[in-house]
Amino acid sequence: TNLLHLLRMDVPLEEEHPAKRRCLPVHNSAYYDTSDSSAADDTLPTILALNDECLDIILSFFGIREYFRMSITCKRWYNLCLSRISRTKRLRTTALCDSPLYLKNIRIVSVERMLSVLSLNNGALTSLSLFGIKNLTASLFSVMADLMPNLTKLYIGKTFALTPRVAKVIGEKFCPNLESLSLDATNIYFTSKEVQYMLSFTRKLKSFAITATVSYANRGPPLCIGESLSSINPLSSFTCHEFASLQPCCTEYILRNFSSTLQHLNVSEAHLDVLDINTISFPPFENMNTFLAARRNDVQCGYRHPFPIKCSKLISILKLSPNLVKLDISRQLHDQTNDDVFFDVLSRHCLFLEELNLSECLISAEHLIKLNKLTSLKKLILDYNDCPGHIKINHDYDIVSCFKIIAARVLPLLDKLAYLSMTDKRNVLPADDIVLFIKNTSPNFKELRISTLAGDITLSPDSKELNNWFHNFIEEALEKCQGLNKEEHSIKLVVDGLFSLHRNSCKKDDRNCSCSRDYPLFYEKVAPKFLQVVGSGDQIRSLSW
Repeated sequence: TNLLHLLRMDVPLEEEHPAKRRCLPVHNSAYYDTSDSSAADDTLPTILALNDECLDIILSFFGIREYFRMSITCKRWYNLCLSRISRTKRLRTTALCDSPLYLKNIRIVSVERMLSVLSLNNGALTSLSLFGIKNLTASLFSVMADLMPNLTKLYIGKTFALTPRVAKVIGEKFCPNLESLSLDATNIYFTSKEVQYMLSFTRKLKSFAITATVSYANRGPPLCIGESLSSINPLSSFTCHEFASLQPCCTEYILRNFSSTLQHLNVSEAHLDVLDINTISFPPFENMNTFLAARRNDVQCGYRHPFPIKCSKLISILKLSPNLVKLDISRQLHDQTNDDVFFDVLSRHCLFLEELNLSECLISAEHLIKLNKLTSLKKLILDYNDCPGHIKINHDYDIVSCFKIIAARVLPLLDKLAYLSMTDKRNVLPADDIVLFIKNTSPNFKELRISTLAGDITLSPDSKELNNWFHNFIEEALEKCQGLNKEEHSIKLVVDGLFSLHRNSCKKDDRNCSCSRDYPLFYEKVAPKFLQVVGSGDQIRSLSW
């Protein structure tokens, strides 16, 4: 069945002609079955009846580890598998590990196996991710460089020792042709001198990334790139995700010298000082389309400044990014005095914004009204589930009133909006507001994600909030949506905790039903034809057994 499913898929063939595909030499071995006579009999329902082109398409869904296992079946499969290896362009070294043993959840790969794969690849490799390889010396890196003349993407990951001699070989033999360089500092310790030496040889670099967990925050002095990264490089992406030891001067140098080419800037969950820079004399970022600056939801994260970044720094970046398309500043806005200025700048300078994530920013409803000026907006996220513990919830940040403002005064002006997520497991949205939202949607709107109250019922029978647990507001909203004329629409309503809500309402009405089996059919009957109701969250966990 899986084989027939793959054959029905519309998968394009390789760009090169199958007849020009080189087959590696076949060696005689006792493992090979020299009799492939069954392939000539078309009446037998075996995979050997397929031609080489079909088998090549099927093998393209597997990895190198499977190629080695399948290559010992017969001569024909040996040639096909090794031909796939010789045309492999992307390699992740953990895919070479057959052993189920792990060391701190990281697979250990032998150097000999990796070098054998590189020799069979014949220089076709363009992307390499080094994971779980120990005892890689500078001389071995020199041999690898000779086997990968076309390498353009290099990722150096966990359990890898980046010594000064190794950094020298990487800089001299790898970096001149690299277009993407990524360093994972989770289990690797390197100094500024080693990184600067590698970057000094780059001339074609388009993407540079440094990532790490918060455990790197206490290792040595902060990292400084300096002026080692030449402005000759057409750098378009810079990522400093979850890296807590980067000096602010590095970000300032990159923003100042690559303002004309930079398109992607990611400083999410990083050291908050990376944006503590003076942007007054900066040129505008004409090509910047993505800015990610989400904050980690953990006060004990190990950073020196676990509090939100100053709103003035975000505003200065937004003013210089007129063509911004994607913005993520989750858990950053908590100062009500600056919210007004921030949304003024957002509505004036980011008119081409298509994706906006303001989760856990605790924005008041009156400020959300200004989002109606972002007419290009397609995706909006305003979740309130994981607010940081050190911030006190203000009654002005009520998701019920925010949702009503979005439905009544923002949504009618956003014709391109296709996705909205407003989940808060501490509040229940009124059914009338949900109906108003569905009524004001445009034909481009596709999905609305909301939530129900979370947790088990622990309230007393006399509690005023008990009705919120038992009342099925989703059922009420669906019944009221029956009268809406939305035949041209196709909307998916995703409800976190729908199973719990349905189960509690059944208890209230004394309905004898198998909730785990009947509740999808129940909402399918209640919902209008243009509306599809889907449960998620605890519903999935409850049915996993």
